[in-house]
Amino acid sequence: MSSVIAAIHSALSKAFSALWGLLSFASPGWQLVVVSVVFGVIMVLVYGRVSNQNAIRKVKEQISASLLEVVLFRRDVRISLSAQLSLLLAGIRYFLLAMGPVLILAVPFALILGHVNLRLGARPLAPGEEAILAVNVKKGTDLKSVQLSAGDGLAVVGPVRVPKTSSVFWRVAPQKDGETPLRLSIGSNSAITEDVVSGPQSTTPAAGIFLTSSDWPGQILFPNGGSGQSLTAAPFETVELTYPQREYSFAGVTMSWITAFLVISICAGYAGSRLFGISV
Repeated sequence: MSSVIAAIHSALSKAFSALWGLLSFASPGWQLVVVSVVFGVIMVLVYGRVSNQNAIRKVKEQISASLLEVVLFRRDVRISLSAQLSLLLAGIRYFLLAMGPVLILAVPFALILGHVNLRLGARPLAPGEEAILAVNVKKGTDLKSVQLSAGDGLAVVGPVRVPKTSSVFWRVAPQKDGETPLRLSIGSNSAITEDVVSGPQSTTPAAGIFLTSSDWPGQILFPNGGSGQSLTAAPFETVELTYPQREYSFAGVTMSWITAFLVISICAGYAGSRLFGISV
């Protein structure tokens, strides 16, 4: 499963790199708008292909008719109760018709969200701003053997070792703009490298580290920090450097990227369904 997910993420990474190359002139906010609109329209087109459109149209017509019947005959208990039962049954049928396509789209949706999150979910660290580097290793690994070496321009405090959870923590802070390399190692055979990104908030992407060897649901949502590295041969379980979350402001309302993404993509999807005549 892990190898399949890694292959899919590798292909998606190339596609998103090409897309972001086209959007490099825009600010992260406009990048989010464009990606959300494109994603919403594509998803509704795919929904139209994998769903039973005729059945959905008929059941929506039944829901509208039953709802109208409930309103018009609200003083007739027998007819009103019959219409409400019909409305309930139609609603259940609509839910069942919609759930199949939704489940089909859930996996690609999660995969794509992971790559959008890498590029728009966080901002780079500012010079002097601190972040926590958290490392989990396999049970039984000597935590004292887990070593961190950093390039010039990166201040490091730690480590703090927690034997109960097989975890090691460092506090890192870049001292200048740019990408500063760090290297995690266990002994002489197991090592991984990654760059700590620092720069203006308009910089994108700010790809954090999240590497895992066994948690395949985590691999779907966190595509290896964009690095494509594999930990299958190392005692590392997870390596995570959490960048500050980026916030977006639309019409004076500040929100996270996922909130803005969902709102914009849903609106774009609804507009696309009206434009292309797709029942959702």
